Amino acid sequence: MRKKLKTVTAILLSAALQYCSASPIFALTENKTFTITLDDKEINLNQPLTIEDGIPFIPFRNFMEEVGASISWDENTKTITCTKDNKTIRVTIGASEINVNGKKVHIEFPAKIMDGKTLVPLQVINEALGMVIHYDFDTKTIIINTLKSIVKETS
Repeated sequence: MRKKLKTVTAILLSAALQYCSASPIFALTENKTFTITLDDKEINLNQPLTIEDGIPFIPFRNFMEEVGASISWDENTKTITCTKDNKTIRVTIGASEINVNGKKVHIEFPAKIMDGKTLVPLQVINEALGMVIHYDFDTKTIIINTLKSIVKETS
């Protein structure tokens, strides 16, 4: 019973944090180097985080490869499709919504291509994968946690 309560608490905490971090606005106007961790492991992206109008953008393909997703690109529609853990995510360049398992999800800032790479706002990682994002400005670290790691920490 206690373990179930911890799991439910972790899920509720995750949902609350997702709601609070769904649209992060950085108080930064220039790009700075940030370390990005995923479940306490530093990940190396092939392009640094880009901050535009205070919104952090991350190289989508590279991030999804780091989490073990399969990825395809449709040049005609400018759509990247990723599949991970029975979840299919479609992101179209310039669109104000993404598609998660057939369901349209509104995003405030569309994906774009920069230097040949698809960049998405971190909101997409939160909305599509249910990951919790935390910003530590003191250490210049973006901390991304999966629900599995949050539940594991509370068990």
